[in-house]
Amino acid sequence: MAWWLTAVVAAALIYAFANGYQEAGGGIASVVSTGVLRPSAAVLWTSGSAVVGSLLYGSAVAATLAGGLIDPLRIDLRTLLVSLVTAGAWLAAMRFAALPTSAAHAMLGALVGAVAAQAGTDAVRSGHLAALTVLLLVAPLLAFALSVLLALGATWLLAGARTRRVERWARPGQLLSCGLAAMGRGANDVQRVAGVIWLALMVAAVSGERPLPPLPMWTVWSCAAAFGIGTLLGGWQLVLWSRDKISRLRPMDGLAAESASAITLACASVIGAPVSTAHVTMGGVFGAGAVRGRHLPWSSLRVVAIWAWGLTLPATAVLGALLSLPIR
Repeated sequence: MAWWLTAVVAAALIYAFANGYQEAGGGIASVVSTGVLRPSAAVLWTSGSAVVGSLLYGSAVAATLAGGLIDPLRIDLRTLLVSLVTAGAWLAAMRFAALPTSAAHAMLGALVGAVAAQAGTDAVRSGHLAALTVLLLVAPLLAFALSVLLALGATWLLAGARTRRVERWARPGQLLSCGLAAMGRGANDVQRVAGVIWLALMVAAVSGERPLPPLPMWTVWSCAAAFGIGTLLGGWQLVLWSRDKISRLRPMDGLAAESASAITLACASVIGAPVSTAHVTMGGVFGAGAVRGRHLPWSSLRVVAIWAWGLTLPATAVLGALLSLPIR
């Protein structure tokens, strides 16, 4: 039992690192596109903010995975290990193929598929799963709508103001909103992985006939550290992808995009909804770009829709289920 628990914790920390590595580019897309920060400074700013956010926004997302979605009385540690390996392998494969993906979709799909195959579909709480699936789809649209409203409001309020003066005011505002959005990404991504470790500790407690433990802070700290290191070290290929293929923005547009992302991610983290932080960020960027009247890169959006929105969740669910069959 101790060996399996150690393996799950190690796999979760590796996954948190890979998640940070994967999200580094998308997290700085707008602040780099507007020229407010250089890529290296943006990575430092967002990685530090993400670590802070993971410690400040509460543990509602972790609680969703550690008992809200999955029944800890019905599964074993091998199932959790399979789900983490499946999600991590999917991220690595998409990274190798230079295709966009979603860590949230991968984790949710792999976890549900592995648990359903090993313990039966009733081990997955269908009401929670339906709600989370809807929120995964709605969150980017909400960020898009908020970004449109904020950009339109700013355009109306600042009509007639000198462009140079507006940009001078918007730059520090975007720096702040970028940090707040990164805090939301850290809160959601880090707490999601911490929730899996918490679930593993619950499973171990059930096996040892001990009371279910509360969320230990070391799980959050360790996942935050792994995520932060991954963000620092990774994402340069995705930085270029985001900067070149997502709408180029002015500082005011970037302020609207980052503010929309920050609001959406903060709300999702507080209510315990694990959402795709990359998709939320992209929704904010596309919203600001649409208001500006830029031609949106629909070809890039189709790639994201197919690989990240359409295929990741079902593909990882099937893979998780197949890998779990030998341990039934």
